[in-house]
Amino acid sequence: MKKDNRHRTEAQKQRTRQRLAAKADRQRRVAEWRSSELAARRAGYPIDAHITVLSDAENIERIAASLWRRLRRLMARHGLPFCAFRGPEYAPRRGLHLHIALHLTEALYDDVAAILADVTGAGMAPWGLVVEGRPLGRLHGVVTKSADTTWMLQRYVASAGGSHWQLVEYAAKGSGKEKTIGRHQRSGALIELTRAAG
Repeated sequence: MKKDNRHRTEAQKQRTRQRLAAKADRQRRVAEWRSSELAARRAGYPIDAHITVLSDAENIERIAASLWRRLRRLMARHGLPFCAFRGPEYAPRRGLHLHIALHLTEALYDDVAAILADVTGAGMAPWGLVVEGRPLGRLHGVVTKSADTTWMLQRYVASAGGSHWQLVEYAAKGSGKEKTIGRHQRSGALIELTRAAG
């Protein structure tokens, strides 16, 4: 192999290490989350809803923690396990934003929309809430969103040719950005279901 006597700087080497670590982290996460999604579905709690929240880096961590906690409490009040996946994503144009894929019954969409509006401070779109979901551009199953596009709540729509795993995979990918390492999470109930499934 020919060499031209160029040497990589320590900063370049560090960026390579970060990229490789992010790739390994993503591969491990996708494998773990795939088994968890299957365990939840077999237990009767399919991952059938998806939340996206856009915010600035300063507020996204606060929003993520508050939203996660309030969703868990909502499920507990209704006697349901909180089966959810949480994953941040970093994109150059949109910045750091949050995805949550979870099991959600039709009766709870209104409560979740109210939580989203309260946690983000962004009210619901004028067309309100359509529990069965509606198309919105290239998106399918949009139940509702905020008026200013800060957040969106979707549901799994079989007729759109998707799958329950696709909702989870979208949250798991994190775009492969090293900035998102360590911020992905599975709910406790979901981890328990996965362990019980062996």
